[in-house]
Amino acid sequence: MIEESSHNNFFIGCILAGKANLSQAGHVAALERGDLAILDSTRSYEIDVPSSFDALWVRVPRYRIEGRLTSTEQIMSQRINGSAGIGHLASVMLRSALKEASRISTTDANRIANSLLDLLGLSLACEFAAAPSRATGRHSTLRRIQQHIDENLDDETISLETIAAAHSLSPRYVNKLFEREGVSTARWIRMRRLERCRADLENHEKRHLSISEIAFNHGFGNISSFNRAFKARFNVAPTTLRTR
Repeated sequence: MIEESSHNNFFIGCILAGKANLSQAGHVAALERGDLAILDSTRSYEIDVPSSFDALWVRVPRYRIEGRLTSTEQIMSQRINGSAGIGHLASVMLRSALKEASRISTTDANRIANSLLDLLGLSLACEFAAAPSRATGRHSTLRRIQQHIDENLDDETISLETIAAAHSLSPRYVNKLFEREGVSTARWIRMRRLERCRADLENHEKRHLSISEIAFNHGFGNISSFNRAFKARFNVAPTTLRTR
């Protein structure tokens, strides 16, 4: 057993050869060549290798995973089929990107990472949708609400009330959906806005935009509160990140 780490990251694993069994949080994944899985470094996990195997492990900051998935609790140590469908695309993309890493710029690497994580999130959503015992109506509703939020992050007026009205639900019910995942509706909105802002700050093609413009484009109405929230979320100031 590998004990939990204080580092707040996830690990994405891809089996290159052989087989391995991963277990975490009561989930067990039997992985074969090409398959992927996600592990949470803050919780203990086990890797059982019945024979020789080879794998890629990529460390991903928590903020890059949290905003793309309905429930991080649900995805730990779940098999992502790397031999077919969207999981296959993600598997091939990960292996190809690592082979070409030395020839990829930092800006392009960030774009590839975002695309890969989007593929993983979509693949897991499809896996859960294909398994009725795991894909409840509650998770489907939450996924639709999260998509609605992503499509309206630039709207400074988006709120629990407007989200509930758009889906013909009560604000209380919407809030409960998020609370079951350990986060409030308002915190989820802010988290997604901050992630969009970080992506723009790391994008060299948007260097012509000021930090204030980027913040306002993603729904922040006050630059001081944006700076504080950004530093609290990523442990780095927006100005420092942009000059790296």
